[in-house]
Amino acid sequence: MDFAGFWGYTDVDTGDLRGLGVIERDSVCAQGFLDELGAAAYTWISPKPSQLVTPPEYPEEYKKQIEELQAQKELLTQGILPEHEHSEKAETALVVITVLIWIAVIILMAVFTFQMCKSKKGGSAIHR
Repeated sequence: MDFAGFWGYTDVDTGDLRGLGVIERDSVCAQGFLDELGAAAYTWISPKPSQLVTPPEYPEEYKKQIEELQAQKELLTQGILPEHEHSEKAETALVVITVLIWIAVIILMAVFTFQMCKSKKGGSAIHR
């Protein structure tokens, strides 16, 4: 009457896997069959005691980061974009780059206009 299979159990509060093993003989499942057969002398002793998996202790900094990420996730699911640490720096940089691009465009427009006026006035040396 051998019964075999995997066994495991989870932590009730967190749902984390706490133990995993292989059952060679399962007295709980086998007991009903053994009672019907009249095998009262049957005893089951585990060949190896159960092994508990102890979750590691995480530093408080890590736990705080996880809580912050979960809070941000909750805000995102509600359609709210959380504040970023770099948002003000990004806005300032974007304004500076935009101003520099417009200054470059104005300078290029002035140079091209000057070149066009010069070529219309006297012509270039190549065309003479």
